[in-house]
Amino acid sequence: MIRLAWVSPFPPERSGIADHSVELVTALLPLADVTLFVNDPAAFDVPSLNHLPRWPIERLGEMRFEFDVPIYQMGNHILHKKIYQQAVRYPGFLILHERSLQLLYHVLVLLDEDSSLLRELIYERPELAQGMIAQPADLLLNPELDFFRRIVDGSLGVAVHSQLLQKQIEAKNSVRLPLVTAEPAAEYEWPAAENGEIVFACGGLITPSKQIDQVLDALQQLVAEGVNCRLLLVGDVAADVPLAEWVEARDLTDRVEPIGFVDSIPEFEEKLAQAHVVINLRQPTIGETSAVVVRSMGLGRTVIVYDHGWYEELPDCCVKIEPDSQAALVGAMRSAAADLPGLKRMGQECRAVFAQNHRPEAVAGQLLAWIEKSLDDIM
Repeated sequence: MIRLAWVSPFPPERSGIADHSVELVTALLPLADVTLFVNDPAAFDVPSLNHLPRWPIERLGEMRFEFDVPIYQMGNHILHKKIYQQAVRYPGFLILHERSLQLLYHVLVLLDEDSSLLRELIYERPELAQGMIAQPADLLLNPELDFFRRIVDGSLGVAVHSQLLQKQIEAKNSVRLPLVTAEPAAEYEWPAAENGEIVFACGGLITPSKQIDQVLDALQQLVAEGVNCRLLLVGDVAADVPLAEWVEARDLTDRVEPIGFVDSIPEFEEKLAQAHVVINLRQPTIGETSAVVVRSMGLGRTVIVYDHGWYEELPDCCVKIEPDSQAALVGAMRSAAADLPGLKRMGQECRAVFAQNHRPEAVAGQLLAWIEKSLDDIM
């Protein structure tokens, strides 16, 4: 049985990648011997995985040869700082959840940990390196910089979740694997539409890139048109999002329900399942995938998304609209409100796609087969 060192955030860290690791590791356990490397073993809180050995991420180097290979879960957040450092030092297989690691580097610079920044800039974009010392902040925020090149080039292989990202990273050994989420904890009935009311929902951390202000503008317009509608917001609100002010300014206090962070996946699913359709907009997109979208499909709910990045690869049972088009958003929400039976059918189609493609057990087998073949090719 192959021995894997699994290097990742885990709950209670508030990260979709942390939840992804729980579900994928659980599915891998019958197939592999897994040891966890985590940011804080004492804070680790996953009852179903508490029996597994776990170590601080910084111990990986001294223990590296106790395993066949490390697996690194990589995203664009400070939670991945130690993971990035170990992946550069001790190459393994990478599960890359988004193209740009620029935010991670930006935070490291703010923490005065920028000793490697110039080196990485020279590696990725040497033509921009000359101005680094004079204007480091401008370069860090340059949309042309992604800072993934070294970690991708040094990996034994890279797994991604979209055709687009697979093409963009140009890794010498890559595989596309669907993003996984576990089966919903319960079967949820289609919500009753009392007095013809349609319920929209947005899930996950509310950041400026989620375009919640645009969703509120659209909701305000529908209310003005006489549409009976309501919006659930299930997730933390980022510090730079004045949500309460936005809602009050649009006179939507009785139409918007900010639920806040929920600390369990079953509770998160239960809240999302109260909606007829989930809205998950992202602008800009940096090659990320969305567990909220996949979970919504698993719940039998269609989603409204911008038609770019990974989202344009979603099946036709999802509603894909022109990015940054308020008219398109209002139109999609208006059409949804006018055809609840059609929404239900689309949700059933989304549920079928989820069952076929996104279940952890199937993806775990694909991941392990790719790793074993890659190791055989290396040997």
